[in-house]
Amino acid sequence: MLDYKQSLPGGINPFELPSIDLSERATLSPIAAVYYCIGEDDRILFIDCTRNLNQKWIANKQYTHLATIAGVRIAWLEVDEPDELEGIKQAMIEYWEPMLNDWRYKLQQIRDLTIDGWHDFQKVNLEIWATYRDAVMPTPVPEEIATVYRKAIKDAADEFKKVKSQERRQQLERLRTEIRELERNGFVPPAGCYLSTYKVKKPYGTYEYWKLWSKYPVFPARMNSLQAAYWQSQGKDYMKEGKVKTMHLGRTDSITYNLAVQGLQTRKRIEGLQREIEVLLWSLDDEEEE
Repeated sequence: MLDYKQSLPGGINPFELPSIDLSERATLSPIAAVYYCIGEDDRILFIDCTRNLNQKWIANKQYTHLATIAGVRIAWLEVDEPDELEGIKQAMIEYWEPMLNDWRYKLQQIRDLTIDGWHDFQKVNLEIWATYRDAVMPTPVPEEIATVYRKAIKDAADEFKKVKSQERRQQLERLRTEIRELERNGFVPPAGCYLSTYKVKKPYGTYEYWKLWSKYPVFPARMNSLQAAYWQSQGKDYMKEGKVKTMHLGRTDSITYNLAVQGLQTRKRIEGLQREIEVLLWSLDDEEEE
């Protein structure tokens, strides 16, 4: 016959660990621990870990959800090696399948929702989501838990929608203005450029030099007067037509190298702002469709 305790992860039985009532959480010790929230019917509701048990529960917003359930207590397993916390927690979650762990993650996604998630969030039907959540739980969900989570999701959605279209349009203009300022102030390489290095051997040693590379010819070529005259004889503007894929920057102490590095950082910032603009435009399109 299988020994029940031996079948538990690490032989750890949460019901035999030290525990206190949820209302006494401020008395917890500041230790690294895996903790369990257990209902009055001895059902494990939630499992998590922390490097400071006392601090975690003083500031833990999960308390507001658990407080709606009668008889909840906190049990804990002290862990000497903090690096092992996550592994122990995951093993316990996989074994006990606490009903709140999966949906805490999904609720946190809604709470953390920013303008970047607006387009996809529009597609979420909250009532279908709540029904699905109730259906996939390993055990029946107490109605008070389902009500609390459904209200939290709805409140998060309503709060997000308070961002008025005018505010989003103002944010759009601020982003465009910032891009124009960045493009005016200093050298900004075209999109897709990157740095690479090469070595040059000289009689007195080998030296490392840098280039700025582009997939397409975008940098003005260095031409002497004869080469420039040739382009002009072809009826072309050599300043526009004479392009190359690389720009030689010299060594890391050169002005051109440092300008290129700063320019690449500016380009990265501009591309990030452009992505924010794209998301804002999507949200405004969705608003017009409504």
